[in-house]
Amino acid sequence: MINKPVSLFRSSFVYSLGDMISKGLNFILLPIYLGYLSEAEYGEITFTLSITAFLNILFGLGFAGAVTRLYYDCKSEEARKRLLGTAALFLILFSIGLTFLLVLVGNNLFFERFFGLPFKPYGIYAIAISLCSVMSVIPQAIFKIQNRPVVSILFNISVFLLTILFTVIFVVVFKSGVRGAISALVLSNLLVAAGYTATLIKEIHPCLDRFILSNLLILSLPFIPHLLAHWSLSQSDRLVISHFLDMSSVGAYSIGYQIGSLVFLTANAMNNAWVPYYYQVLSNATDKKSLQKSVKQFLFLISGASVVTVCLSPLILSVLKVENQSICLQIIALVSMAGFFQMCYFIFVSQTFQTKDIALIPVITVAVALANIAANIYAVPRFGILAAALTTLLAYFFLAVLNGWLALAKSRFNIGIGLMIRFAVITMVWLTVCLVLSFYIQPLWMILLPFIWLVTIDLIGSFSFSEMISMISHTGSNSEY
Repeated sequence: MINKPVSLFRSSFVYSLGDMISKGLNFILLPIYLGYLSEAEYGEITFTLSITAFLNILFGLGFAGAVTRLYYDCKSEEARKRLLGTAALFLILFSIGLTFLLVLVGNNLFFERFFGLPFKPYGIYAIAISLCSVMSVIPQAIFKIQNRPVVSILFNISVFLLTILFTVIFVVVFKSGVRGAISALVLSNLLVAAGYTATLIKEIHPCLDRFILSNLLILSLPFIPHLLAHWSLSQSDRLVISHFLDMSSVGAYSIGYQIGSLVFLTANAMNNAWVPYYYQVLSNATDKKSLQKSVKQFLFLISGASVVTVCLSPLILSVLKVENQSICLQIIALVSMAGFFQMCYFIFVSQTFQTKDIALIPVITVAVALANIAANIYAVPRFGILAAALTTLLAYFFLAVLNGWLALAKSRFNIGIGLMIRFAVITMVWLTVCLVLSFYIQPLWMILLPFIWLVTIDLIGSFSFSEMISMISHTGSNSEY
């Protein structure tokens, strides 16, 4: 049975926290990685994780969304169990078969010939992590369907804590280097996979129903190019850097990108709150002004997150004792601005999804991703790792612009394009100012700049102090979110 929905804000907050924990793991581990590994070795870790993210899409087949969609069409508990059982069993069998195939051809296909790293152990590690991760696909879909956010986040926290524990043991205590760091990821995912399996057994009727399987594949397979395109936007730059430059360059770029991606984590967290709120407003009321007000609040928050990230970066880099801080700061600023445009993209996509006319969304994503890869292949060999950060910013900018055009064309409702342009200009100006000042003032003084940004935002009328106070009070009382 489907559990009764709990508080919208509570669910959104818990899912957002779980998402930030799982995606923020590499940032938390940065002090350990940079304290005990070289930049080149850190580059090898991030490179392996980029391949893992790619394999996760292939192993998962996009079944999470398909299961969620078909679950509500089931008329009985037995039908739901057969749906979940078919999805789980097929994913397991497919993943085992794909694992054997990748191991057989991996030496020639994935690493030595193109990426310059040995398939053994790096390719094996990536495949092992993805194989373990596939056990989470159906259980996590079940948790969301049944509105059990606490259980979902407990599994994420388990991976988080186990990875930190094993990383300390292997890297700090036994000084096993890169292999120890990646082994920690494999072992933590393996142990949590056992927990997912135990949970899954209680929810499914193992079978391979051809009709159910065909419906799952019809819904899931068309979105794999879309998922791969998003992977390309966030990960392919490292692969291009590793091919044309070296692992030290991958490491240096990954440090800056990892810190800048805090804005992406913030955008993802806010999107978890925005999407259910957006559909709730549309289904229960026609007050579009409340949506525009919420858009303004989200733009204020993501702009603030970008400014805070860049202002704290000099202090973070100093604490981590990063060698090439100048290039890292520039990468952080560019990636932070890209995170702002990702939030705009999320807002526009929710609009288009509401119309159910979404055929162009994956087309736009794939087109932008291919253009991003081409730009990286051209620019990285000529201009270095900074070019990869710039192409990332441009990719998310065009992703937001094209989806904004699509949303306006489909919904005929301007949800706040003028506000987005205003906040985009303000954010770019402030990130430029913060970046320039970071080369001339002490890191501790940089912490004061976000407060000056707040005053500036109020003075130019983009977001007043009274609006800030109102937003905080409404959030605290849970009356709007």
